[in-house]
Parts: sequence; C-alpha cells; structure tokens
Amino acid sequence: MGTLLRFIFSLLLLAVSLNAQASPKGQKTVYAFAYGTCFSDSVAYISVITPLQGATLQRKTNFLEQRSELAASFKTYLDNKWGKIHTTAIFFSTKKKDLEKKILELRKLAHKRHDLQLVELGVDDFVLSLPTT
Repeated sequence: MGTLLRFIFSLLLLAVSLNAQASPKGQKTVYAFAYGTCFSDSVAYISVITPLQGATLQRKTNFLEQRSELAASFKTYLDNKWGKIHTTAIFFSTKKKDLEKKILELRKLAHKRHDLQLVELGVDDFVLSLPTT
C-alpha cells in the first residue's frame, strides 16, 4: 500500500511540476529545484532552488525546455549516490517565492506522513545546471 501511495504521490508531483507557473518571455530568470524519490525507499530528496540563467520556456506551453535534461541529471546523481532507481521531477517558476512555497508544502506533507523522510540536499551535494551546448 505504501508503494502505491508513493507512486501516486510521484505522479501528482510530476503533474504539478508540469503545470508550474512560468512566463513565455524567455528573458526572465527561471528558478528551479529537483525532487526525487525511490519506490523501494522511504526517503525523498529535494535540491536547492537554483536560478537558471539562459533557460528557455516554450512559447505556447510555458514549459521549461531543458526540464527533461535537468530531471535526468538529478536522477543520475541519485541513482549513482544511493545505488537505487529514482523517479525525479523538476519544479520551475519565474518567481522564486512560488518555489519556496512549494518546498514548504513538501515539508508539511513529509511531516504528516510518518513513512516518508524528506532530505534537502545542500549546494555542496547537488545544484541544477543547464546542459552545455
């Protein structure tokens, strides 16, 4: 039952991250943080909020174009560090305050659920960065 709840929670987080607010004007700074969890573990990880200079938003959908690469880099980090397969999502917005609120919501959710431990990774552990081209 716990695995099913974690799976549903991860899908919900993915849906929320895809609907995060962002401006269609690519000149604004985009802020982002990563969330990752493993279905066979009771720990979820989040990275620090990072400004992504040069990030581009899709014109019609306002999605962060580099979100799949960012999620993949966080997944690779978690998989290599902990030796398990993780599912990751990227939360992004042009307003840092919106992401701070989202982190507070994740903290509250983890506090309510006694079977989930939220680990916040520091700048020394992992920082999101755009792929170089």
